[in-house]
Amino acid sequence: MCASLETRYLENPLRQVLEGEDVRLFDLLEVRLGLETQTVGLAARRADAGDIRALEASLEEMLAKVDKGEVGSQEDVAFHMNIAYATKNLAQVYLMKNFYDLLFYGISKSRFFLYEAGNLPAIGRQHEAILQAIRDRDPDAAQNAMAGHIRYVMDFCEKQNL
Repeated sequence: MCASLETRYLENPLRQVLEGEDVRLFDLLEVRLGLETQTVGLAARRADAGDIRALEASLEEMLAKVDKGEVGSQEDVAFHMNIAYATKNLAQVYLMKNFYDLLFYGISKSRFFLYEAGNLPAIGRQHEAILQAIRDRDPDAAQNAMAGHIRYVMDFCEKQNL
């Protein structure tokens, strides 16, 4: 972890709740399912042209990393954070930011295992569907795409006991 991520992790108010507990990545994904499904619905209603460009850029960067044989964890987190910013809801952004600061290691780990299993192209397509639903201003499609994406990762993590 780089120093700034480590500092943010150590200062994260959620860390105190989870530290010392037997919380699996799967448990955190269940929280993501509720939080991000709501978030993406708001983003589909409120995203402006700048938000769409930021989402496109983070998705392009993530896909480029995968094409180079890299995992693209930071770009994945950036994509999901850009969705939070598109909500225009400061409380939503705060919750997502603290949640992702805490989960960065877990996201990196799950993406590594997804990469090893050859699942990152499917993850890329799921992100593309989420972005398209936001572009189309279709909150229901965005929520369905996000729920499908997170459930896909949850199923994988459950099989891997992560």
